[in-house]
Amino acid sequence: MEIEWVTHDEITRFHSSSYCFGKCDGIYYLTGTGPGMVEAGLRTLSEGEGPDGKIPGVRPRAKLALSRWLDQAINPEPIMFWAGLAQSAKAVALNFFDEDMDVIGFGIEEHYVDANNTRQVLVEEYPVFVHFQWSDVGPLKIVPMQVRNSGQRADKARWNSYVKGEGIDPNMAMSREYWTENLPPVWVSVPEPNVLDVSVYVYDRAGHRSESVELLNPDRK
Repeated sequence: MEIEWVTHDEITRFHSSSYCFGKCDGIYYLTGTGPGMVEAGLRTLSEGEGPDGKIPGVRPRAKLALSRWLDQAINPEPIMFWAGLAQSAKAVALNFFDEDMDVIGFGIEEHYVDANNTRQVLVEEYPVFVHFQWSDVGPLKIVPMQVRNSGQRADKARWNSYVKGEGIDPNMAMSREYWTENLPPVWVSVPEPNVLDVSVYVYDRAGHRSESVELLNPDRK
């Protein structure tokens, strides 16, 4: 792994985030707390420390991410740590690990029983990050969403247009405000025990996808 230390001012030539830890043009650029930051964070999760480490299923996924981080290869498959409703179901929070930093979206899998007592499965993918990238192998992303409560579906025409960049100003794409304003609607149902199960995965440009994890609802006790 080739590593180069740079200052914050230097890294802003490539990225607009307030800090950076990741790969650019084949080199891992480091600022802020240094090369041990990712390893330390993954060890914390893998040992079950902190609020995130106590979420069911996070520890083994963090151990897998740590083993991949410590090997000499760039592993392209993303690993989802957890996903949850945020801001009173106005957003969905995604915490995942992706060494080559090319995740472009997330998928929603909803399992429910319809009015005819038939088991149904709804799967939708939202390429929300196709124009909004970052410089971190382990990002926590907050995506604005709307609650699916009347059978709403993703508007495929709008999403296809968005992916093509129609009407998107590339000079503004890294602005969170601009991103939020131009993102087509993201529909997510609120999970209900024994009624509606919702799980989430992330996927990248090459078609790799993480395993699905249960969508957490912190408002439900």
